[in-house]
Amino acid sequence: MVRCWSTVAVRLSLLLCLALCCAAMVPSRATAGDTGYVGVVMADHVLDLAGEIAGRVTALAADLGDSVAAGAVLVRLDDRWIRHDLARARADLAAAAADSARAAASLDLARRRWSRRRDAGDAWSEEERDDARFAVADAEGAVAQARARLAAARAAVARLQDRLAETVIRAPFAATVAARYVEPGQHVAAGAPLLRLVGTGPPYLRCTFPAAALPSPGDTLLVDAGGTGERRRAVVRRIAREIAEGTGLVWVEAELVPAAAPPLLPGQQVTVRPAGPATTGTPAPAGRG
Repeated sequence: MVRCWSTVAVRLSLLLCLALCCAAMVPSRATAGDTGYVGVVMADHVLDLAGEIAGRVTALAADLGDSVAAGAVLVRLDDRWIRHDLARARADLAAAAADSARAAASLDLARRRWSRRRDAGDAWSEEERDDARFAVADAEGAVAQARARLAAARAAVARLQDRLAETVIRAPFAATVAARYVEPGQHVAAGAPLLRLVGTGPPYLRCTFPAAALPSPGDTLLVDAGGTGERRRAVVRRIAREIAEGTGLVWVEAELVPAAAPPLLPGQQVTVRPAGPATTGTPAPAGRG
């Protein structure tokens, strides 16, 4: 298992909130000459990858800037002690299985002995028949105990197998490594971040508008990356159904229209202006998955 936090997304949201709070102090108008509204480019997936267990890093298969496929092994932790415990648990499981089989055979023998004495009539005394009947009950109890020990042994093996699997940490989706927090040989605590992954899917735009100037889904936004002179477009996809407390602004998410200009990077702050409803010739990117 892998524990994942969208740390970067949270930080970007906090950054955006701070910028929006500052921008909210200045009167804003949705006119052609207006300076526009603050927006931030967001990655489709951002998370800090962490292991479920503590251990020493024995292998690190990715570094800053590397592209990794979904399911690729990124980090390995020392598994020697887990393998040792697993071998012992498997031996215990084999012993428990043998004990269970022996108990089942003893129960079968006791039942056949009781059946013969029960059907023999007066050939056996009442005390001997009681002894045979008690032997069956005793054997049934032994079988129940043996099966319980067998189930516990199986659970122990399964638990250690899961623990062994947790020493191999994989990429949950196709991504680029944005940060590396550990080095080979370093001991890490359970839940400590190891790598930061940024999804390779197209980024999207998150911004806010005053309720009075709120666009509609499908409307086109003009996006200015600042300093580049490049004017891009985005299509509104999602609008929050509430006004953010303390700002009087409403969250809006938009899909960036592909452009020939260099791509916008997650975390990049932009200026957003409404351009009105999308026209028929405006390409609409696919929604985020």
